[in-house]
Amino acid sequence: MQEKGRKRIILAFLREEAGILLWVVFFIGIFWLLCFLEDIPQDVTIYTLQLASFTGIAVLIVRFIRYRKRCKTLELLTKDPRDKIEAFPNPDTLSEKLYRQIIGQYERELRKEEQQMDDRYREMVEYYTMWTHQIKTPIAAMHLLLQEEETPVSKELQGGNFFRWNSMCRWHYSICGWKG
Repeated sequence: MQEKGRKRIILAFLREEAGILLWVVFFIGIFWLLCFLEDIPQDVTIYTLQLASFTGIAVLIVRFIRYRKRCKTLELLTKDPRDKIEAFPNPDTLSEKLYRQIIGQYERELRKEEQQMDDRYREMVEYYTMWTHQIKTPIAAMHLLLQEEETPVSKELQGGNFFRWNSMCRWHYSICGWKG
């Protein structure tokens, strides 16, 4: 699995650097052609090409190490990206800086919306808790008054659906975690 990830990073790096690599090969070819046409000694040409190639390879290796480090950091952030804008690699280019600003702005908006949702939920729970408490008190009082009377109307009301409100209020209190 590790080898597959390494190959994926190498291929992605080569794809992104393909334009630069092609320009380097093109200029090496032009340099070699000019040296051949001007009858510059072959050992000087080969030495210059080797020097340029080794320098180019060293620069490519350094760029790859930085690229791999950035990719690893971003892969870790994909697992849990929330509130981690600071962990993003420092932007190297203007476009990366702008992307980072956009992500930061989205992150701030997300936090703001989450706070608004939490506030709305809390207000809703408070409203329903207050409402059920206000409706439960008169119902409980009527229930006590009807228990004291022994009339056919009071028996009918006690046996009907009228006092299900009281049990519904108790159910709401249990959901909200409030003892009423």
